[in-house]
Amino acid sequence: MAKFDRVHLLGLLVVILFLDFIVLAIAGWGLDEHIDGTFLGKGNGASFYLIMFSLTAGMVTLASIAAGFLHLKLFRVETLSGASTLALLSWLLVFLTFGIACKAIDLGNEKSKMKALEAFVIILTFFQTAYVAVLHAGIFNSECGLGYSL
Repeated sequence: MAKFDRVHLLGLLVVILFLDFIVLAIAGWGLDEHIDGTFLGKGNGASFYLIMFSLTAGMVTLASIAAGFLHLKLFRVETLSGASTLALLSWLLVFLTFGIACKAIDLGNEKSKMKALEAFVIILTFFQTAYVAVLHAGIFNSECGLGYSL
């Protein structure tokens, strides 16, 4: 069985952080376009929902990343439970956004920036899945998980 340690966690956190900033930037642009009224008629029915869920999932993912960095620094049982809980919640929201992105791709008729948002949401979903798997593998680690003893 493979051993997961801090190096794997740090790499995933950095990649997810950069991907999340990109998703938030593009979704923020889309929200600004919707508010200004310049986006109307240039997207499909899933565009608005994709923007809203991307912003929501992106902000929860930032909270998850903050908890992940805290766990990486302290590497204790207490921080593992908080980081894994937030990571699971973030993963569920990102996975919901993934489904909306797939529907938006299926409907077509999108602007190029919305296509980029769809692509980055899909990529973020796979990295978030790996992050949740690495964190939950740490639960069974004898250094920091259920087998931990003083």
